[in-house]
Amino acid sequence: MKKLLTSRGFLLTAFLLFFSTFQFSAFALPPHEVRGRVVNAEGTPLPGVSVLIAGTKKGNTTNSDGRFSITVPDDRTSLVFSSVGFETQTINVGGQSEVNVTMAASSAGLDQVVVIGYGTRRKSDLTGAVGSVKASQLAERPAASLNQALAGRISGVQVNTNSGRPGGRTNIRVRGFSSINSSNNPLYVIDGVMLPQSNQPQASQAIDFINPNDVVSVEVLKDASSTAIYGARGANGVILITTKRGRAGEGRITYDAEYFVPTVGPNFPKVLNAKEFLAVEDLAYKNMEKYDPAGWAAGRYVARNPALARTNPLLFDSKGQPLYETNWLKEATQNKLGMNQQIGFSGGNENTTYSISLGYRNDQGLLLTSYLKRYAGRFSFDSQIKKWMKVGGTLSYNNQEENIVDQSDAV
Repeated sequence: MKKLLTSRGFLLTAFLLFFSTFQFSAFALPPHEVRGRVVNAEGTPLPGVSVLIAGTKKGNTTNSDGRFSITVPDDRTSLVFSSVGFETQTINVGGQSEVNVTMAASSAGLDQVVVIGYGTRRKSDLTGAVGSVKASQLAERPAASLNQALAGRISGVQVNTNSGRPGGRTNIRVRGFSSINSSNNPLYVIDGVMLPQSNQPQASQAIDFINPNDVVSVEVLKDASSTAIYGARGANGVILITTKRGRAGEGRITYDAEYFVPTVGPNFPKVLNAKEFLAVEDLAYKNMEKYDPAGWAAGRYVARNPALARTNPLLFDSKGQPLYETNWLKEATQNKLGMNQQIGFSGGNENTTYSISLGYRNDQGLLLTSYLKRYAGRFSFDSQIKKWMKVGGTLSYNNQEENIVDQSDAV
């Protein structure tokens, strides 16, 4: 009986082993080749994308057309797609023989990419001294001009605002002053176009009229690399400005509004009123008797008596007392409502993108009668006509009106 059970157990084990082998061979595919193509969100092929079999170091990379081929052991294999600047994706092969992947841009990777004079580089690969400011940082502290918005943002870049009026003249010095006779202004380059440099230190610059809301990023070249690219014009540093452009996808409409009132603040300086000021004058006159008794006795200070000058009937009464109590600091300032409104339209497809932005800024300054009004418009487009040809352009309009209440604001 025992021998019979042993034989039956052996037969049952053999049957189960055979069934498991048959089931595996029936439902799991043998090693086979998987092909595919990797593109970005705009449909552009991505070369050099790493394609690895999950859990191993075996893999391949995409060619110049974004295509790849790899042999997988079975249909339960997962492929891992990774590239610098894009989110890593893991895709289960299943029974597919062709796998097409669309890579999404990584925001963390893009933050590490900066614009330089001859293209873009990752910060880790950059050897020159470059400072970078993104649009999100500029939006944290709205300002009437781009130069003012850069204050305190980049090490080695000194920003001097010599006026409190809206859009007051702001000078930027990259790593100090290089000349006492000529201008120390840096070279500004907007989307690859160099702005003319002024030789007058206090002269208005074209950068003062650009709308800060149209800026995506600002890069500052601070070392010798700027002169290697731009020559003598970059001797005082180079500020590279990248403006907004359209992106493929569903159309977008954005609207931003700011309202503000300029004020001196809670620590408004306290000054003497008219009676207190006259009392200080009288005290100073009496101190002359204390500190120079001989001269006082000789009548040397009689003509300096401040009471003798208080005879104007428009300012003093018959007893020499003031007729008015005027706080001239308060009279010379104003607290009016200002606004900044921006509206933008962008969109396009994988071949053509566009961006339109309109802006209106009405900045009522703190100083009496000072103001700045700016009307700004910008239109840009990019069109991929052929695989080897891309055409784009930018058209901008700025009309700025301001009341310059200060005339001497040069460094």
